[in-house]
Amino acid sequence: MHNLATLFRAAQLTAHEKHNTVQGPTFFEDHEFLGDLYGTYETAYDGIIERMIGLGESPDISGGNIKAADLAKWLCDLEPLDKWPKIFLEVEARIQKEVDECCKGASSGTINFLQGLADESEQRTYKLGQRAK
Repeated sequence: MHNLATLFRAAQLTAHEKHNTVQGPTFFEDHEFLGDLYGTYETAYDGIIERMIGLGESPDISGGNIKAADLAKWLCDLEPLDKWPKIFLEVEARIQKEVDECCKGASSGTINFLQGLADESEQRTYKLGQRAK
């Protein structure tokens, strides 16, 4: 689950950056959506780290944060500012793929936790797809 945690941390950093820099005629709605989004990603990251610790793993939080910052930098530069929904559609696709990987060999409780993350990701994907039109 290390990669999934890193991905959620990178998503959180990216959403926070876009929250601070978004502009244009849809500023108010986008600013609010992105504010909620970075909070959502942060909560998921925290849940993953706590799950890992609860399972007896020792997550490399500092190393993961460094990797997440590098990924966030890449994500922030991926599209022009006004195309930010496309960035998060890519993030959500990666989240869903990584969740599928994490489910392999996981306990029933962890699979349930991960499926919840995937379910929420699919809901965000729909909303982002509507905004990207």
